Amino acid sequence: MVRLPRKEPRRGWTGCLSRAISVNLDMVHGGASWGFLSGARFDGIYQPDISSYDYGAPLDEAGRPTREFFLMREAIKKYLFELSSLGDTFLDMRGWGRGYVWVSGHNLGRYWKIGPQQCTFVPSMWLSKGTNQVLVLDLKPADHRTLQGIKVQIWSAGVS
Repeated sequence: MVRLPRKEPRRGWTGCLSRAISVNLDMVHGGASWGFLSGARFDGIYQPDISSYDYGAPLDEAGRPTREFFLMREAIKKYLFELSSLGDTFLDMRGWGRGYVWVSGHNLGRYWKIGPQQCTFVPSMWLSKGTNQVLVLDLKPADHRTLQGIKVQIWSAGVS
C-alpha cells in the first residue's frame, strides 16, 4: 500500500491517477469517541487516545468538507470517464472484485468477478458526450482494475 503525502494530497492523487493507478481512502469521514469509549493504546507505554479522529479525512467529524476534500476532488476531475460519441454501452468490470457502480449519478447495479455477467449495461440516455462521472464502490478489491465502455456484454463461467 502506498500512503499519499499528508501535506499535499493533490500531488499524490494526481501522480497515481495520471498513471491509471487506483486510489483508495482508508478514512473518508472523521469521527469522535464519546463518554468512556475513547479508550487507549499500548505501544510499550499506556497512552490515551484522543476523542477526535479526522486524520486528514476529506470530511470532518461533522460531515463538513475539509481542505483535503477540495484538493482530492480537483485531482479526480481531471481523470474522469470520457466519451467521444454516445450510444448504449457496457461498462467492462473484469478485473474488479465485487461491488456497485454508478454512472452520472445512476446506479447501474452490482458486479462480481465470479460472474456470469462481467459488464454492467449503461443506457445512452444516462451518458453525456465528453466527461461522465463513474463511481465504483469496490467491496472486495481485485488485482487489475480499469474501466472502459465496450459494445457487447461479456459472459463467463465464473471465477472462484
